[in-house]
Amino acid sequence: MAEEEEKKDNDVENDAKGKKVFLVMADDSDEFDLSLRIAAKLAISHNGKVGIFYSASDSEFQHWGGVQNQMRKEIREKAEKFVWEIAKKVKDIHNTVPAIYIEIGDKIDMLVKTINSDNNIALLVVAVGKSKENAALFQKISTRVNVPVLKVPAVTEAAADDIVSIFD
Repeated sequence: MAEEEEKKDNDVENDAKGKKVFLVMADDSDEFDLSLRIAAKLAISHNGKVGIFYSASDSEFQHWGGVQNQMRKEIREKAEKFVWEIAKKVKDIHNTVPAIYIEIGDKIDMLVKTINSDNNIALLVVAVGKSKENAALFQKISTRVNVPVLKVPAVTEAAADDIVSIFD
């Protein structure tokens, strides 16, 4: 039942109507804003849509039984607040509301599931600059998804714009 409800939420939020989605993995790394900028500029230049993916772990409370559903709800609400703050940035850059993908569970498994189940996703943009966690994620995910994965290093905004120009 909860899975059906989440799918319904994602269907409404991700109404991209056949547009290519340039998916960015939301995090708090220093390079995230650059990856968001790249995804937004690619979406603009290819008449596509930005997608924001965020996964929150539920491994800390899976064994708590009856409290689990309430904790999942609280984690989802916190994730939604975080993602909607990012969505405001996309609105400022791209002038559209992005597709939102929020999942509760293992980040890698949820990201693979999301990408491989949505044919509109054309590219995953991952900020890996100084983030060891994201660099490891990039290594684990790049062979498991059916789209290219763009690894964004710690660069200047001008260099990020040059990355975008490669795709034009």
